[in-house]
Amino acid sequence: MAERHPLDPQVLDRRARGYAERSFLGGTSIGSRAGLLVFVGLVLIGGLGGILFQVDQTANRALGETAAARRLAGLAEASRRETMQLRVPEKDFLLRKDPAANETLIAAAEQAARTLDALYALPDAKPMQAHIATVRDGIAQYGSNFSEAVKIETLIGLSPNQGLRGDVAKTTAALEARFRELNLSAAMTQLARVTRIVRESLLLETKVDHALIEKNYETLKLLVAAAQTTPRDKTALEALVKTHETDAATLINARLRVDRETRAFDEIFAYIGPGLEEIVLASERAVALAAENVTRAQDFARVAVAGGAGGTLLFLVFFAALLLKSVYTPIRRVAEAAIRLAAGD
Repeated sequence: MAERHPLDPQVLDRRARGYAERSFLGGTSIGSRAGLLVFVGLVLIGGLGGILFQVDQTANRALGETAAARRLAGLAEASRRETMQLRVPEKDFLLRKDPAANETLIAAAEQAARTLDALYALPDAKPMQAHIATVRDGIAQYGSNFSEAVKIETLIGLSPNQGLRGDVAKTTAALEARFRELNLSAAMTQLARVTRIVRESLLLETKVDHALIEKNYETLKLLVAAAQTTPRDKTALEALVKTHETDAATLINARLRVDRETRAFDEIFAYIGPGLEEIVLASERAVALAAENVTRAQDFARVAVAGGAGGTLLFLVFFAALLLKSVYTPIRRVAEAAIRLAAGD
């Protein structure tokens, strides 16, 4: 039998058979391996882009919640400040009796109502809408009561010579003149006593003693009835005393109505005060929650970016190293075989 030559094609084919299957990508060309590396890199970059997109969305949501919470808090604080400042024109009117304070308060109340409406319309204000509606109704009631108080004060008279005060002053002056003319000193003294009691009854927070007023008017009427004068003068004096009593009673009742309206101011603010505080507290809670969400978003961004970028880089390096190994390992084996051939193996 003839001996086979070491380079016989059948020998070479037997040695090469199955070699590609015994190495990573053994039968793949270098160009295909480079393309695979590019494809895997693009997939990893796409995954990293998705992570960055998610981070961006989370950050945008957190920043949007923060902006909405700050707007909510700003409107809540503005509502509280504008509502409480309504008492400034109230005190100004009660002290100076300036009817322009009514217009000032109406304008301020409208502004406070607009701010509350803007606050009510915010989506994040839903938990506090009941309190906003309560404060809104309270402001409307307060404006109505204040306008009524101004109307009554104007009826009473913004100066001693106006309104009901002016009417009482005129009747008092007419009675004093007639008493002096008829020399009725006792009646004149009693009129002074009645005038003093009426004046004291007009003071704020003063309890009106109607029985005392009525008793002193009865005394004045008795003195007029007992006066030594003509029937005509007596009838005229009695009519003046009756007019004085009627005007004084109307004036005192108007003052009592003003007192009731003024007390209603305090009651209204006592009613809406808790609602205002709850609105401010709820807005502060919203700001705190938004700040917590921003912190969580920052933590998520750090972990996602660091983990995504680091993982992508490590995987890409590992895969690239694996591909390089699949290339240089066969080349090294060929080189080793060439050295052995050169050595005569």
